[in-house]
Order: sequence, then C-alpha cells, then structure tokens
Amino acid sequence: MKLPEAFFAVLFIILLAISKCSYGQAGMIDSTFSDDGRATVFSDGGATSVAIQPDGKILIGGTSTSANFALARFNSNGILDSTFSADGKVQTQFGTVSIGTSMALQDDGKILLGGECETSIGGRDFGLARYNSDGTLDRSFNSNGYVITSFSTSDGHDGGSAIAIQSDGKIIQAGDRSVTGFAAVRFNSNGTLDNSFGTNGKIIFPIGDLRSSCTSICLYPDCKILLGGYSESTTKWKSSFAIMRLNTNGTLDNTFGVGGKDTIFMSTGGNTNQNYEYNIGNTMLIQTDGKILLSGSSALGSNGFGTIPIIRLNTNGSLDNSFGNGGKVQYAVPGLEQIYITKMTLQQDEKIVVVGFIGSLDSVSISFLLARFNMDGSIDSTFGNSGIVKKDISGADDELTAVAMQSDGKIVACGVSAYGMEVVRYLSGLDVGVLDSSVKNNPVLIYPNPVHSQATLHYTLTKDEQISIELFDVHGKLVQQFITNETRTTCNHEEVLELNELLPSGTYIINITIGKNSQGVKVVKE
Repeated sequence: MKLPEAFFAVLFIILLAISKCSYGQAGMIDSTFSDDGRATVFSDGGATSVAIQPDGKILIGGTSTSANFALARFNSNGILDSTFSADGKVQTQFGTVSIGTSMALQDDGKILLGGECETSIGGRDFGLARYNSDGTLDRSFNSNGYVITSFSTSDGHDGGSAIAIQSDGKIIQAGDRSVTGFAAVRFNSNGTLDNSFGTNGKIIFPIGDLRSSCTSICLYPDCKILLGGYSESTTKWKSSFAIMRLNTNGTLDNTFGVGGKDTIFMSTGGNTNQNYEYNIGNTMLIQTDGKILLSGSSALGSNGFGTIPIIRLNTNGSLDNSFGNGGKVQYAVPGLEQIYITKMTLQQDEKIVVVGFIGSLDSVSISFLLARFNMDGSIDSTFGNSGIVKKDISGADDELTAVAMQSDGKIVACGVSAYGMEVVRYLSGLDVGVLDSSVKNNPVLIYPNPVHSQATLHYTLTKDEQISIELFDVHGKLVQQFITNETRTTCNHEEVLELNELLPSGTYIINITIGKNSQGVKVVKE
C-alpha cells in the first residue's frame, strides 16, 4: 500500500524531535542510561569486561573488593537486573584469590568468566567459571562450575586474559605461562580438557627473544585461532606487539607471518635510533574482510606514553600499507603524555572505537578515554572533541577497560573508578532504527550519515520478504526510488544506495518497506 506524502511529513517531524537528543552528538554520554549515563556496582571493585545480551541487557565482569570473580547485569536502562542472582550481582571465589579478566557469552545464554586464581602461596593458575543465565553457578561445567588450569610449577604465575567460544561450543582460554610464552587451553563444552588440542589440551609458544604475554584471542570462521599480545626483547627497554596464528589443532599456522608468528615495533627497524621503545599489545580484532587490528600502548624515546597506537595487518600477517602510515597509526593527543588503550571494538560502519585512560604525567589523576578512528586510520573528527572523549568520573584514577556496541549503535564501556565497577553508555551518532516486521530484534543501519553521494543500508531478515527503499524530502515528496518490490532472502543484507548527484544538500528520509511495514531513517546529504 502506497503511503500518503503527509505521512512522511509527520514522520520527519517525529524523527527530528527524537534526533535533537541524539543525532550529531557522537561521543556524548547517553543521559537516558541510569541517572546520568553511568552506573556503579561493587564498591572498590573493578570491571574488566562487558558483553551485550541479545535481549539488550548488559553484563560486566571483573573482580570484587574481596578478590572474587564478580558479575553484574543491568537492564538496558542502566538499572541492576533483579532477575540476575536476586540483586543483579554475584561474586565467586576459587582458591585464596580470584581475579576476573575476561568474559564470553554462549549461544544458550550461559556466561563464562575467566582470569587467574591463587591456589597456593606465590602461585597462580588459569581460572574459568560458567554461570547460568540467572547468575547461579553452572554445576554441569566440570562437575563444580569452574575449572583451574596450571601450566607451570606451584610457584609460577599463569594468567588467563581472554576467552573465545568456537562454533562447535568448545572453549579456548588464552593468557601467558609465567610471562615466558603465549599459552592457551581448550575445553570441551562440559569443561573437560580437549585432548585434540595441543598436548593434553594445552599449548605454550614463546614469541620474541625474551618474555611474552598473550592478552587477546580471536577466532576465524574456519576456527583458526589468532593470539595477540606483546613480547619483550633482550635489548633493554624494548618490547613489541606480538601475534601468532594457530591451526584448529593448536599447531602454528605457517602461512601466517614467519612460521606462524610476528612481532611489530611501532618505529622503523625496532627503534634503533631511540633510547627505548615500549609497546604493549592489549587488544585485537578481526575485521569483516579478515584484516587484523592491534592496539595498546606505545612509548618511543623520551616521549612518554603520548600516542594512541593502532596497527593493521593483512590476512597473512604483513602490514597493510593502506592503513595509516605503512600500516601503523600513532595519534598524538596534544598536552597529554600518558595514554593507555585497553580495548577496541568496531562500529557497524567499521569505524574503530578504542577505550582506556588518559592524563598528564604531572596529573594527580587519570580519566576515562574514548577515541574513534576512520577505516583508513585517520582520527574521526566528528566524534567527541576532534575524535577524543575524556571524562573524569571520580577525581581519582578512572580507567575504561572494555567496550561493546549495542545493536542500536550506542557504545557501552566499563571500567573502574574510586566508586567501584563502572559501566557507562555513550552516543555514537549512528542513525539506527528497528523495524517492526521480521527484523524486529535487529537494527537497520544507514552509514555513513551524513552522506555525500553513496550510503550503505544494513539489515537482517529472518524470513524472505518484499523490499522497497525510497528517498523523501522534508515535505514528504518522493525524490528517488532505489528498490521497488524486490525479493530479499533470509540473511544479512547490505544495499548500496547511490543518491542523485543533483539533489541539494539537506535533510531527507530514507523509507524502508519490508512486507507490510515501513520505517523512515533520517539522513543528511552533504
């Protein structure tokens, strides 16, 4: 049914009213979340990981005051979810000390929280617990709800830093073995060791020529395993980003880097002309095209930690020369000499969001940091203050440690402040709507927005549908038709829309009709 032009005029007014609170304010705290855009739980605790459930509820994990694994779940409005462990939070201890560092969600709603556990004086091991969706410990996991894995002797310090879940339900936990090498263990879905991986379910690989530590893990669709972190050199004051790729059985993938491994210095030639170079790889992502992003912290010479470092590699591990300067970005924030990136995520439009903390060397406190970069590595000046968002929460040391994207495009970050475990939500500026038909629980995203001449519309269908896409001006007049009653099948879709070059700059509505339902998304043509 063709809708009257008056409908689109009214729709535009509604969209404009809504967008006054959100559109064009990328990087601002979302005041609709909790009371002031942020929420706190576990006084004096610290969050290290965040995940968004399919129903929009937000999970944060970390460590409580009592050195326990700690989990909390918030409703999408930022209020603690009372259906989760009765009061929205839960803590669990294994051994004398339990430190939560990483989290992952299973498809069945169960929650994995991993880290390290102290089981003897001076010694720590990998620790991994699984919780049911209501916050209770899942006793079907390794018969007691948790598993502790040792890679070294009783006085060693083995730390689990990252978790990934394979498509077959097997679980990989990665970290380091007393900082002497990248270490990983694979479990069957019931928490028992998977003996088809490495040696008795475990692998240890040194990288570089001294000490190394694994901080991140990513999985490919074919279940190859990517481990990222950093490696220290025998030369004093030198460390590099480090990465390795494994086959599904835990052996090194010789098609990647050099023998399955690679180390990358931010300076040319490993900083031969500097007093020192200190690179720490904290976070890693695989883009949809298979390219790899690495970030963390980097100090060159006597310049302190004054840059945001990002590296992009091709699928074979070589530097991607189309990104930044020869595959590397070092973005300097004027006047600020202490920058530490902890985690990174990709928006739906594949812009890069990094979080961490920032402050001057003479400052008595550090502040939350967010920054956003374009796909080519340039800073995104439309985000925050010329690409940077800095927020002092408590007047003391405030650190963001993890970040995730909601399906509506909002940015959720967590961390630690003087008040405890923090979760805060930011606006991204993405114009995302949700259709009321078969894509009800999936976002419709148009990007870039504002648009110059070409835009991409992303949506997901859960059944075959008839699709129409049209462009209207602010008066409800049809100015361009892109698709008319074309069939689209069940899957993810991206429609590339070419705007008529003769259209004047201004505000328009892209109307998407799926089956019997229609929705308008406001766009700005530059």
